[in-house]
Amino acid sequence: MIKTITVIVPVVKINEPFILERIYYPYMFYHIEVLIKGILKETRKVKGYVAIDLVRGLTFMADSMPKTYKVSVDEKYIVPQQITLEQSEHLAKKKMVYVAMRKYKAIFPATINVLSKKLAYKQFIIAKRENKVVIIDTVTGEYEELK
Repeated sequence: MIKTITVIVPVVKINEPFILERIYYPYMFYHIEVLIKGILKETRKVKGYVAIDLVRGLTFMADSMPKTYKVSVDEKYIVPQQITLEQSEHLAKKKMVYVAMRKYKAIFPATINVLSKKLAYKQFIIAKRENKVVIIDTVTGEYEELK
């Protein structure tokens, strides 16, 4: 079955004749604002971008929302999500509160606002390289030989 998905714009370009397959790995990106009231009731604001790996549930900070484009692909090339969108939002908020609390101390609960969010897939390419088959991360350029 064909599905239209949002894909992160690749940094690495691979010549088409070397490509064997394309695999799409799901991430959820959040732009989050945390408001913290300090001891003197002054409000401090911390904003940041958090990315969630929707297969393993890993969280990490991002520099910005990724640039993306739409593509139609066969579902068999899409890695299935193991983390629900509700779980991913909880993980993203938790990560951003942790970052904010390391920066500022607070005695009141933080207010968390999700400013924007985006489901996007990172493209991995399985390709031939010097008589070997490798998997290439099209965002970082890292590759690993498949055995």
